Amino acid sequence: MTDLLPLVLLAIALLLVLRIRRLFGRHRLSVPRLLFRCLLLTSLVGVLFLLPSSSIAARVLGLILGVALGIVGVLTTKIERVGADLYYWPNPRIGLVVVALLLGRMAQRLLMAGNIASAVDGSRPITGIVSDPWSRLLALAMLTYYAVYCAGILARSRTGDVTVERN
Repeated sequence: MTDLLPLVLLAIALLLVLRIRRLFGRHRLSVPRLLFRCLLLTSLVGVLFLLPSSSIAARVLGLILGVALGIVGVLTTKIERVGADLYYWPNPRIGLVVVALLLGRMAQRLLMAGNIASAVDGSRPITGIVSDPWSRLLALAMLTYYAVYCAGILARSRTGDVTVERN
């Protein structure tokens, strides 16, 4: 199992680099892709919210934080029409906040994993990574942000709310 750890860390680093690269620049607006993401993320938010063994306050706060970030992200995203195609420019600042939440959550989970490994002698209570309220809060905030963001971009594209038009 420890032989796979470098590969897992490399895969996580690659995904983070790809995620950060997607924060900048213009992206083609694909309605089926955004709709699929929105439905998938909404179902993940629902499952994560309904899982027991975590503080209801942490779950609700995660939803509120994610919705607030999502709304700000949608309102600050530029949508442009080039010919018949729609493109969107995400706000990199909001994206960086969400990536910082992701990195913070990963660091927090790694610290908890270290605490669990060091608690072999039974001196510390092991509460489990999944039931940790902070982990749940950050996961719900991230997933809710992306669900709200996808839904908001879809709504703006359908109402014709285009910031820039180019031929």
